[in-house]
Amino acid sequence: MIYVLNVDVHNRQPNGGTKQLHRLVDVLNEIGREAVLVNCLPGFRMGWFENTTPVKWIVDVVFEDGDVLVLPEMIQMWPHLETLSKATKVVYNQNYWFTFNLFCDWENSMPVQYDRIRQFYFEDVSHILACSAYNQSFLEFMFPHLDVHRIRYSFDRGPFGYEAARKKQLCYMTRRRSSEAERLLEMLNTRGSLMGWDVVRIENMNEVQVADVMRDSAIFLSMSHRDGFGMPPVEAMACGCVVVGFAGVGGEEFFGHDFSVQAKEDDLLDFGRKLVPFLGMDLSMLEKLGRRASDYAVSEYSSARERESIRMAFERMGV
Repeated sequence: MIYVLNVDVHNRQPNGGTKQLHRLVDVLNEIGREAVLVNCLPGFRMGWFENTTPVKWIVDVVFEDGDVLVLPEMIQMWPHLETLSKATKVVYNQNYWFTFNLFCDWENSMPVQYDRIRQFYFEDVSHILACSAYNQSFLEFMFPHLDVHRIRYSFDRGPFGYEAARKKQLCYMTRRRSSEAERLLEMLNTRGSLMGWDVVRIENMNEVQVADVMRDSAIFLSMSHRDGFGMPPVEAMACGCVVVGFAGVGGEEFFGHDFSVQAKEDDLLDFGRKLVPFLGMDLSMLEKLGRRASDYAVSEYSSARERESIRMAFERMGV
């Protein structure tokens, strides 16, 4: 049995990493591996996105020899690793930055316990799963003794999908760099570049509502910051948005096209200069770019490629 541990049950707000833990369980079952999501709170199930992922609660799980336990990189939130000795441990790292949060006691202002990080990754962990090319390279450099397997996300599934009708509307997520986004918009508004444009701030929305906003919008502002991948920009591309902004390092692999333009990190002036030409385009041109963005997102990050990457990773791990 493959158990995928979800420790982030106290955060009931939309969180891409949590959604991908559910997705990993679903795909593992699709390809013939028996897998279940393990939540720490009895009776708890994520409700901000639709899912039928099989769930168990940690109090009901008895680990046996041969079981595999997939742990998130935010494992400092799980205090009882020593009780899981029978299971083979695999870390699913969706953000290289959070690797350093391992065993850090933020509530009591305790520093990162690097000796425990080394012990955990050198003695307990057998393999690492990574969500992007950069995440994989970072982890291979940090842990040269471990095999790091890239598994892909997919964006060719609902609720995200292309629609041709566009508004002169741009949108962005407020969860990242919201103060920088506001300053960018103030700068553009002052110089008159936002005349005729509506701005939608994506916050306190479920997944379906987010997709609806993205399908209505012509441009998505990427405010990614220290992300292992950064799903919102690709979700926006799948919906037909042109994407402009910060790649957050992990997202560099899907920037560099005429429909996805990267700004220099922390440089609002460069962000504004990259964005203004799109604000001056006819809506018909933006729709053509958005169509290409969607085609790219759903082919580069397809369910078929996702399934194959997961199948190959677990095959190489001997699972």
